Amino acid sequence: MVDLIFFKGVVGLFESIARALTLQLFLLALSFPVLVSFGIPLSPLVLVGNIFFMPFLTVFLAISLVIYIFECVGISAIFFCHALNMLVSVWLAALKMVPFCSLVACPKPPWPFLLMMPLGAFVVLRHYGGKRVWITLFLMGCWYTTFFGGVKWFFTPRCGEFSLMCGSKKIDCRLKNGKVCLIDRENALTSRSCTSFWMDYVLPAELARKFGMVVIDELQVGHLTPAMLRAQDRVTLLNKGYEPAIFVYAE
Repeated sequence: MVDLIFFKGVVGLFESIARALTLQLFLLALSFPVLVSFGIPLSPLVLVGNIFFMPFLTVFLAISLVIYIFECVGISAIFFCHALNMLVSVWLAALKMVPFCSLVACPKPPWPFLLMMPLGAFVVLRHYGGKRVWITLFLMGCWYTTFFGGVKWFFTPRCGEFSLMCGSKKIDCRLKNGKVCLIDRENALTSRSCTSFWMDYVLPAELARKFGMVVIDELQVGHLTPAMLRAQDRVTLLNKGYEPAIFVYAE
């Protein structure tokens, strides 16, 4: 009897996880057109990440609430402060285990292709949502990975080039042999217009929309100065630790 109850509990737990993954895939499919249109890269770790992140966030908020209440009533909360610091340290250590290439960008296809992703997910959920959860999860996962992989494979260019304004200065972005190169003839990366917002959001979004890539492999500059070497460090930070090669631009 006890074994049967334990077995049903384990089965129920796994079915709950499967329902959560199915819901997460459906929400990703609904947001796919918006994410791709704005050049926001996706991560294959988002599914398992949410499963582990939500319990962590729940414990984090609970400890924070206890610390707040204790401080309001004048009770020492040093033990809970140490527990909160330990919890954050464990989480930061876990984040360092994630590879820098965990983000996958998708080039922007025409709007009809973007809308096919949520429509297909809705069809799967409509016809199979009331049946076994494992079948729904399998079909939803197959649809998402197949469609995402097909769009990335078909619409990612083999070569290309476009210009991007950084304030009043221009930067050329070039794709060749699967490698992204920034050509900064005017040293725009060292200007005041090259803000953290431009480096963290404008440049990666344009690279994702046009090339389907977010990692910069090469940096060509007009003049190799100490300020430009610091700009190379900013690009390395943007690449999540991957340092691009830097050269002096030559016609």
